[in-house]
Amino acid sequence: MKFLVSIYFYLGADNIIKSRLNNDVHQPFLNDINIKLDEFSKRGFRTLLLAFKVLEESELEDFNRAYKAAYEKPDREKLLGFLF
Repeated sequence: MKFLVSIYFYLGADNIIKSRLNNDVHQPFLNDINIKLDEFSKRGFRTLLLAFKVLEESELEDFNRAYKAAYEKPDREKLLGFLF
């Protein structure tokens, strides 16, 4: 039996990352992260968040197809933004 595990990592601005979180899944660290982000912003620090998602093989195939299709278009930056 063969298992394929792919992990998709995303690095970006905190407001973008938080807007893309799955609200149906308990986020046990989100409150602490928000507190730290608030502290850092009061000090004038710029912040980024790192998120990840474990993709099943079918999700990875769908993502790859959509990525390749979007990458070949002239408005690819806009289209790629919807994938992430």
